Amino acid sequence: PRRIPNSQQNLRNIRPDVETFPRFVGSGYGETYEPTQPWNAKYKPTTPVGSIEQVDSTYAYYDANYGIMNEKQLGMGESTCSARIAVPAPWRPGGEAMFCINELSRIAMERCDTARCAVQLMGQLAEDHGYYGASAGIEGSGESLVVHDKNEGWVFHILPSDPNRTKTSANWVAQRIPDDHVLVIANMYVIRHVDFTDTANFLFSKNLVVDAIAGGWYTPKTPGDYSDFDFTAAYSDGEYNHKFYTGRRVWGAYRLLASHLNLPADYHNLRDDAPYPFSARPDRKVTAQDFFRVHRDWYENTPFDMSKHLAAGAFGVPDRYMTEGTTGVKGAWERSIALFRTAYSHITVSRSWLPDSVGGVVWLGQ
Repeated sequence: PRRIPNSQQNLRNIRPDVETFPRFVGSGYGETYEPTQPWNAKYKPTTPVGSIEQVDSTYAYYDANYGIMNEKQLGMGESTCSARIAVPAPWRPGGEAMFCINELSRIAMERCDTARCAVQLMGQLAEDHGYYGASAGIEGSGESLVVHDKNEGWVFHILPSDPNRTKTSANWVAQRIPDDHVLVIANMYVIRHVDFTDTANFLFSKNLVVDAIAGGWYTPKTPGDYSDFDFTAAYSDGEYNHKFYTGRRVWGAYRLLASHLNLPADYHNLRDDAPYPFSARPDRKVTAQDFFRVHRDWYENTPFDMSKHLAAGAFGVPDRYMTEGTTGVKGAWERSIALFRTAYSHITVSRSWLPDSVGGVVWLGQ
């Protein structure tokens, strides 16, 4: 653990969500970010958007745009999602929320050694200080993290609170992933039924149901009985951009990892119909190499194979570039899992039978 000097113990500054280079310039987060580095020399130090009380010591961790893995084998993966509520970032007019998903993930990396701790900490910080998404629009206002430690994994969904009700808070939910299951998130929430009595497998914000009812997105069949509450149906704004943007990737990944399910490739409305499960038992025990295969996939040898047909050209290239506004043709390309504009991908592995110093593994692809 990194000992925080006494002069810095009082406050932990909160960094803004910056999606361009450099994402941060300043001291205290590793030499890469130091203002004295030549690649940072022409940039001003990052201005914090707020601060919280600092702790006595923190864990070392790898991060990119989000936290990746810390020295206690706590790992994370991220997927931006649509949500029904969006609020402005704190540096924009009307912006009052302090936290983005980037900083929530980093603080969890700094302070937690279990997935449950990380989920509870991120949720509480967002409720107390407010949450804003990566985009000012609804397409990027929600977020998902898969959070795992040496013994269990959780899915964490979050979105801003309704500014008409509470300007600086958040709505969030988390569900434990069964130990023998795999799960696929592709820019859309996946948590459906929430058992509010099962705190071993579900965690949630205090106003989760109240805000959904107030927004007109959920009406319980029986007043006071929330057993039919569906988080995704209530708070998701559905698929990005076009139908199949999310669903095809979910189908594509499950066809590789859990083909025995024989899931449908088509559906009417992904949010409302719920054609795919929250998680599933795989065909066999999975390895990092299985996830490499999923990350490389463009639906080879299926009716949606992107290396086939006219758009693939003479050399069977699966890449598809944006054409919106450049042609008179309406429609959209398939959204493959492998994507030419991917900046990086990673796979984290926690091994409980090994010491933390060698148990955690990060595979990074660029």
